[in-house]
Amino acid sequence: MRPTKKALRASREKAIGVVEALADAEAIGAEFYAENQFRAEPSAVDSDEAAIAVYRKQKHDKERPTEPDFTSFGNIDGEFYLGEPLEVIAVIPGKGFGRTGVYLVYKMTDLAWYQAAAEIVVEFIDNALSMKRPVISWSY
Repeated sequence: MRPTKKALRASREKAIGVVEALADAEAIGAEFYAENQFRAEPSAVDSDEAAIAVYRKQKHDKERPTEPDFTSFGNIDGEFYLGEPLEVIAVIPGKGFGRTGVYLVYKMTDLAWYQAAAEIVVEFIDNALSMKRPVISWSY
């Protein structure tokens, strides 16, 4: 793809805006959770004890990978944070994806990784702007 200089400059301004917004942003996030729509049968979890039993089953599952990168995961039973816990600061009932559920608002450790990524985008665009006929390509 050959981007125009005008498109690159507009993208650069947006990326700079992201860098600046992240510098002042509060390190929080939110995710919506509802019952898994792909479950064949409704969840049997209907009490605190049942929820704790599901957690313990996942925590002690011998078949689950134990690499450090696999300590937070989701499956048909729910979302699990077995390594570094998710620090929840609010649970808000709501709707998402056409279903009812809850939004978990949580603290993030920091936004430095995201800010560094946005700065790399600015650097990439600056490099592309220095070229006569930049070509942007990627693979997936």
